[in-house]
Amino acid sequence: MEVNIQLRDEDAEKLVLGTIISRRDALEEVRELLSNECFYNSFHQDIYKAIIQVASTGDRPDMITVKNKLVANGVEFELVAFMTLASNMTFDLGQYAARLHDLAIRRKFYEIGQYLVSNSYTES
Repeated sequence: MEVNIQLRDEDAEKLVLGTIISRRDALEEVRELLSNECFYNSFHQDIYKAIIQVASTGDRPDMITVKNKLVANGVEFELVAFMTLASNMTFDLGQYAARLHDLAIRRKFYEIGQYLVSNSYTES
């Protein structure tokens, strides 16, 4: 029996990042739960990294400060794509952050499983 389960949810990633950028103190609500690995999309990882960098300097990670940090980090992106992402928002931030955290753990389990399967055929 084969089960096709998506190990990513890009809509949830957009909601979480957009909410963090749009809502004051949203990052503190989910900072302990999220890491870079929680985001499957590499552009979303870059955005989260920029958010953390901005917050670590004591500034609020809003649309302008995060965009400027992305540019400073040398990330190539379309401004429209960033602004579209930043316009996403949810009142259930914790729920979506927990989903991203859960999916990241599942991806790690999948990688471990694939490693075990690929190495189970060799005796070394």
